[in-house]
Amino acid sequence: MKLLVSVQNADEVSAALQGGADILDVKQPAAGALGMAAPETLQQIAAIVRRHYPTIPLSAALGELRDWASDTHSDPSTIPAEFRYLKTGLSETLGWDNWKQKWRDLAEEFQPARSWVTVAYADAVRCNSPDPLLLVETAIAARSPVFLIDTWQKDESCLLDWCSAELLLQIRRKTAAAGIQLALAGQLRSQHLNEIARTAPDIVAVRGAVCDSENRSAGICVERVRELSVRLHVLQQQSSP
Repeated sequence: MKLLVSVQNADEVSAALQGGADILDVKQPAAGALGMAAPETLQQIAAIVRRHYPTIPLSAALGELRDWASDTHSDPSTIPAEFRYLKTGLSETLGWDNWKQKWRDLAEEFQPARSWVTVAYADAVRCNSPDPLLLVETAIAARSPVFLIDTWQKDESCLLDWCSAELLLQIRRKTAAAGIQLALAGQLRSQHLNEIARTAPDIVAVRGAVCDSENRSAGICVERVRELSVRLHVLQQQSSP
């Protein structure tokens, strides 16, 4: 299991990577679950990683598909080439007749140089998004390299409050059979790792769990990152035959 840590600015990069993050994600927490950082922030982080951590994979949140469907969406050319993994949410799209086509069209604006992540919101009923079981089939059909389950609303609930162990295992079997990496996120904390490990995801993605006072708007704490990294490594070893 790899540890993905989401950072909100260039100042947090070293703490995340010194703590043991395997993948660096960039988002703007104040703008929602998949809030997109400013192009200047993406460029600053890409430059730091290019110079000092060239082997670290970079991921970027691009907001919601509905944002890109408007005439005021960002220019794809502002996303630095170092960001290999890109993702956008599907909140408020369930009533669209053509959400799949618009989602595929957006992905094609970035491919083939990028890897397009399929994102499912575990709390889909709260944001009018397609449910995870529907989206895992969409990911398989689109040959998406990564399937991420996250939570749309950041409150006291977490992924495990919205997805049962049985559902997560069902999705794990589907993604494994299709050769798709499974990433789990959604207000996960250290106390959730034992249960998460039973699903054997490829990636565990966090933000709040590694921030000061577990406040996702605060800065990254290197000690919290290190604690989670070590815990995941131990659980990985325990689950190995």
